[in-house]
Amino acid sequence: MPTDDACVLLGHMAGQPLFRQRLNRWTRPGAWESYLYLVADERSASPSAWAQIHIPNDQLPQVVAALPSRTDTP
Repeated sequence: MPTDDACVLLGHMAGQPLFRQRLNRWTRPGAWESYLYLVADERSASPSAWAQIHIPNDQLPQVVAALPSRTDTP
């Protein structure tokens, strides 16, 4: 997903007590993993415009329930 969207999603989920420890303690069982890749060319490297977030499958129903509806956002 675009990095801006990933930041919004993780910021929202970090505000949810159920997910807070899953986001900031990657060594815990059930923790989420997030990746921001670096893109290199002949002269330099820069962060990709895309991020990947791994959410454990058993947590997906809780994540969906915690997402704001489209009418909740401006």
